[in-house]
Amino acid sequence: MIQWKSVAEDPARFERAVKILLRRLYPNAQGMDGSGGDGGVDAWLQTDLGPVIFEVKSFSTRLTSPRRRQIEKSLATAAKHQPIAWHLILPLEHTPPEKAWFDGLRTQYPTILLTWRGIDWLDEQFAQHDDLRRYVEGSDYGLLARSQEMHLEQAALARVADLDARLVTLHSRAQEISPFSRIGFAAHGGRRRITMTPNPGTGQVSIIPRLQVDPGDPDGLRARHDLEQVLAYGGKTVIEGRFVEALHVFDADRLVEKLEPFGDGDHVHVMTPHQDTARVPCCLLVLTPDGQTAAALELSLTSRTAGRAGTSVQGADLHGVVQVRLHLDHPREGVPMSGGMEVNLSGLAGHWPSAIRPVAELLVAAEANEVIEVQMGDKPVARGHAREPLSASVLEAARLVIVLDDLRKLTGVHFPTPAAVVPAEMAMLSALRDLHAGGKAVLTRATICAQVTEQGRVQPVRTNASIVWCRNHTSGSSGRPER
Repeated sequence: MIQWKSVAEDPARFERAVKILLRRLYPNAQGMDGSGGDGGVDAWLQTDLGPVIFEVKSFSTRLTSPRRRQIEKSLATAAKHQPIAWHLILPLEHTPPEKAWFDGLRTQYPTILLTWRGIDWLDEQFAQHDDLRRYVEGSDYGLLARSQEMHLEQAALARVADLDARLVTLHSRAQEISPFSRIGFAAHGGRRRITMTPNPGTGQVSIIPRLQVDPGDPDGLRARHDLEQVLAYGGKTVIEGRFVEALHVFDADRLVEKLEPFGDGDHVHVMTPHQDTARVPCCLLVLTPDGQTAAALELSLTSRTAGRAGTSVQGADLHGVVQVRLHLDHPREGVPMSGGMEVNLSGLAGHWPSAIRPVAELLVAAEANEVIEVQMGDKPVARGHAREPLSASVLEAARLVIVLDDLRKLTGVHFPTPAAVVPAEMAMLSALRDLHAGGKAVLTRATICAQVTEQGRVQPVRTNASIVWCRNHTSGSSGRPER
């Protein structure tokens, strides 16, 4: 049995554990923060007949006159809410005089069901929740059972069934580590993975990394920015362990656990709950300075997340190359609606140019025009300016996609987008496209110029400027250029 007298020496821990238990017993119950005066209410459960109120006291020794007056004051305040029931929870069984006093309170409040839930009730409930029992007992919890399991851990694994049994035990023990989070674990290839998920039975619980970043480290500053965005609007990010000082677990904004340390080789994946939604079509536009559409790309918004500052919806184009994220701040009285937009790009390599040409055209248009807009149902919902220009490698990849798709249209041959090409190869591909499209192409390089005349004769001319290719119009049935 739990030693409630020693547990009650930490009133905050006892009351927090009982509130978690109440939320598990009554999922719709709402805990109240008593730090500013709870008004006689530690937890509240709304029913069709009226509210049910729970009052938690850590008294583990006899109810003196001051303690009785404290309880009477809490009951009088709670009665103003006209509850149908009021439950007093404390680690104490009443004596005959205390029972008579409590019966007097029942007479004083005949319309309210008053109950005293003491040690017997607490023992019965906590016996069904090992993580809560471990939480209130601390290191004294289950020492005998752990010593027995220690012998089992030292034993050799002779069969797969032995491993299965041990994993079942470890998983069970992992769930007893904390009442505030569910723990999962896995190992593969010498690497381990541990997951922590807020326990829905404890109410509002947050697991937040605390970072330690050098102001001069751009990688660390980016990690901090990405984490702040996830906390503000939801989403996910990956943080290198070298930046993580600790993981903090908060229950109703109160620090209840701290996990550390993290190695440089570790990675912390932070992910907020997300809600999949029906596909919402929208369009990403690049606008010219006079407001005309320079390029457009169809997108679908598919998921929604939320954070401290507001909500966010995420989506992508059909092939997942362009991802867009729209932020909407929580509304505040007297403050205009505000938000933001974030557009990210994944690699173009491996995609068929014909499929991702709209993406490439959007990127090329964005080089000369910095205004980006998102439209839903032909109405703009977000507009912003690009914070920084696209990199040269991204623009080169976009132009490559357009050239390869042009060649497909001219030759009927599909060319998948390569990971990269050198400038000379890009120039060669552009020349081939121009040759097929217009019958003539110029490739700048220091070499010899050879021109094919209308009569099919080659007229070489030495130069340091270019190679000029022309299609042989008299014998060009093959469609191949001659040099």
